[in-house]
Amino acid sequence: MDGSKRDLCIVVFTLAMWVASVSSDHEYMVNSPENVILPINFETRLTCQMNIEPDKFLWKFYPFSDKDMYNSRATIDLNTASYILINPDHIEDRKSFLNVKVQDTQKRVAGDYQCLSYYGASVIASVPSRVTIATLDNFTKVGERKVDVVPGNTILWKCELPYANQDPYVDYFKDVQECILVVLVCLR
Repeated sequence: MDGSKRDLCIVVFTLAMWVASVSSDHEYMVNSPENVILPINFETRLTCQMNIEPDKFLWKFYPFSDKDMYNSRATIDLNTASYILINPDHIEDRKSFLNVKVQDTQKRVAGDYQCLSYYGASVIASVPSRVTIATLDNFTKVGERKVDVVPGNTILWKCELPYANQDPYVDYFKDVQECILVVLVCLR
């Protein structure tokens, strides 16, 4: 192999090694926003963080319909759904923050949120974060039941839980003197 071909091979090899090392230093999301269920009059802060500071941040909001705002398992087709672009509330270096507050059920805040990080003509989008509204429906009315139990024994009866967005926590309380059983259902 003559000198010029050898020099060309060295240049090509060096260039290939440089391209490989530079291409491994690409933009990626360090932290994505998380799913959250909010009661009315509560707020949360959605956050995303990039490894390299972007040119700008935006948030893409896909609002739920009125019937789905309480359904954390609702589906949104991100390819066809309408969306709203929102400027972040605060930016710190490589982080973007968006405050979301549920003031009432009329204001649309339930839906999917995506953090968008712009690098020139490229955009990095987070996995959608879901915000739904907490709810607990009423119990179905059950008539009074009287049961005779021998002391020390137990009784078992079925108690239908109402629909709730966020699985409810069920607790029982028995008033020993009145022998009344109270069922408490709370959202976690």
